[in-house]
Amino acid sequence: MGKIVNYYEHFLTYTYWYNREIWKKIASFVIFIMPILLGKFASEAYKAITTASTLKSWDTWKPHWPVLVILIFWFIGYLYTRYSKNSASISHELYNFITWFCEDIYTRKDKKKDIRCTIWVPLGEQSQNAPIRLVQVVSYFPLTSTLFDDTDKRTGNIRKNGRPFRTYKVSRRHNTEYSPIGILGRTALRAVSGEEPIVIKEQFSKSTNFIDHMMNYWNFTEFQAERLTPDRKSYLCLPMVDNKNRELLGILYFDSRKTRTFDNKFVRRVERYLPRFASIITSL
Repeated sequence: MGKIVNYYEHFLTYTYWYNREIWKKIASFVIFIMPILLGKFASEAYKAITTASTLKSWDTWKPHWPVLVILIFWFIGYLYTRYSKNSASISHELYNFITWFCEDIYTRKDKKKDIRCTIWVPLGEQSQNAPIRLVQVVSYFPLTSTLFDDTDKRTGNIRKNGRPFRTYKVSRRHNTEYSPIGILGRTALRAVSGEEPIVIKEQFSKSTNFIDHMMNYWNFTEFQAERLTPDRKSYLCLPMVDNKNRELLGILYFDSRKTRTFDNKFVRRVERYLPRFASIITSL
């Protein structure tokens, strides 16, 4: 059952997010191939149309309908590629900004804390009375992490961090209401329910059982909890909200292998950059 859920999440990712890029590529292919197809019919069509007594008659155009179809699709493809937004390039811009941002705010002491950062944005409807889905729009920064043991010594191993364009359902129906799943869910549900958005932090000690804590406190299922990175001890989520429309734009997410990583000083450093993040997200 777990694999089915995972495949379904990937399906949602492609249908909700990648669709713009897929259609853009299709439109580009149409623009490329249409002149080739047009050449097959253009010569005969040109002769017939220019020698016809009237161009308004359907009988004049009917034998050459492929020319009309090709021209229509070519024009649509041109308009789509000309005016559609390139989500891939915007995502690349966003990751470049995250890279600069993290290198600017991380201190030398933060290196051994294995801090990761990424951005999640909502998919589809945003309501406290409906399931909330988020998509990770950029890769984690850093892309890979050097692993340390409990004494802060390098183990020699490297972990690849999460890939972009993953989708997660961060709220679950319980009786007549929806309850949040994880720190992302609590941040998102609070933002879309009309409450004042707040920075949400979490930290727990080494003695805490990770799986049990995620299931009992953060509402994960056992299958979901087992898929999380188990060495995380601190979490931080900063919501970005359009105050005019009361709309959640995105969530800036951090986690770390050290407890008490995200103090108030760290949060204040991060909050200065939220307007720039929100500006880029609104152009997606």
